[in-house]
Amino acid sequence: RDRQRVQFRADVLQQRRKEREELELERQREEQDKQNRLEALRKQVEVVAEADPERMMGDTEAWKSRHLNENE
Repeated sequence: RDRQRVQFRADVLQQRRKEREELELERQREEQDKQNRLEALRKQVEVVAEADPERMMGDTEAWKSRHLNENE
């Protein structure tokens, strides 16, 4: 009788371990799918503009307009 109980507990533990492993594999698959979707989105919205230091350091239209109005 004790042997049956021990075997039953061992079977239950084995089943739980197997279920946990399956859940972990599923979670890893879902995480990988999520990362793939995010990477696809990143590629869709990645910046393709070239660096233009002259434009970056130059005066803006608003600044030019404001200074022209002050000078008049």
